[in-house]
Amino acid sequence: SGDCETFRQKIAPIYQSIPEDLRTLKPAEADQLAEKIDQAIADCEKYIQNCAYGPISNELRFYQSKFLQMISSRVRTQIINDMSKSGTKFTVEDLDGKMAPFYQRVASHAMMAADGLADTSMLKPAAIEICAWAHTSLKQPLKARKDYLKFLKTYPDSPRNTVLTAALGRVLSDLEEYYAGIKMVEEKMAT
Repeated sequence: SGDCETFRQKIAPIYQSIPEDLRTLKPAEADQLAEKIDQAIADCEKYIQNCAYGPISNELRFYQSKFLQMISSRVRTQIINDMSKSGTKFTVEDLDGKMAPFYQRVASHAMMAADGLADTSMLKPAAIEICAWAHTSLKQPLKARKDYLKFLKTYPDSPRNTVLTAALGRVLSDLEEYYAGIKMVEEKMAT
């Protein structure tokens, strides 16, 4: 509907304003971008409910997964601070348990976007990459491996292939698939 297109037109420019290298932002610019992203996350939630199906919904789900991925370090820091306030010692596993619902939320939006976006969509490769990142963060190496392999097979000429190949190598190592990892790295180095 027209409302859904209005929502998309409000959210898309925020995504497009994200610099490729966030380290280039000055502190004031970073704060301004963080505020925009926080508002975009809230807006995406509202809009996704109103535009539950169709191409615009898939695009909004992608934006939501990307925005959530971008705030993941801040969410993690906040959870660490909250856990530290109690004075009780906690483990990495405790932290992972507290982060799991957040990563699952990212994965859910990214998977729906990746499944729903057309193969020709410029957002689809990034949606698959976010799926892989979320599954890795959730310590689901079999799902992450599937995501990374799907990306590398579907987008063999992507400039992101080196980064994703390295990430896949770490996942294969976690799965103790050392031979497959070594073979893959050797093949990539040959090209």
